[in-house]
Amino acid sequence: MKDKATELKETREAARVTQAEVAAHLGISQSRLSLIEAGKRPITPEQFHNAILFIVEQEKARAARFAEVVG
Repeated sequence: MKDKATELKETREAARVTQAEVAAHLGISQSRLSLIEAGKRPITPEQFHNAILFIVEQEKARAARFAEVVG
């Protein structure tokens, strides 16, 4: 089982969402998120949930924009 830090990082990278985007959404610094993803700082269950939801929403929005362009 993956820890939350690894899951967050892998999900974010797969969706091509930046640390800066996720950090801004969570109201934390990009450097704080970097430490969280490295397993050096904790992430609350609420932050983790909000980050994953944000990443999924961003991925869906990008897919919708791509579909519009492609037709």
